[in-house]
Amino acid sequence: MDLNDVSFDGPYLRQMTDLCNELRNHPDADEAIEGILLFIEAHGDADLGSPGPLVHFLEKFFRRGYEEALVRSIERRPTTHTIWMLNRIINGVQEPERSGYVDILAGVARNDTLSEEVRSDARAFLKHQS
Repeated sequence: MDLNDVSFDGPYLRQMTDLCNELRNHPDADEAIEGILLFIEAHGDADLGSPGPLVHFLEKFFRRGYEEALVRSIERRPTTHTIWMLNRIINGVQEPERSGYVDILAGVARNDTLSEEVRSDARAFLKHQS
């Protein structure tokens, strides 16, 4: 099964969970990070869980390329889900790394080319970072 085969008409969170379980056993599972983030970007309005199977899978790669890939995704096309993921990272790291991630979140909040929903969510996360 491929992530692009997931149908949002059916039990899609179950399908995503099954796919992530398959990927976990793959020796090159980290190669899926970029593709999953592109999927999240393409489906920015979808309910992908809270945090959902994709986030649980990606977070397994914390300190192994996940953070950098997430920042690239946010630079391309921030979504409410990806900035929420960034906020989770912010809450789990120390200075000076934390400040860099907060700056990225602040940039999203100020970017008037983005949807008001994404900017508003970024501002809400920033309020809790002060």
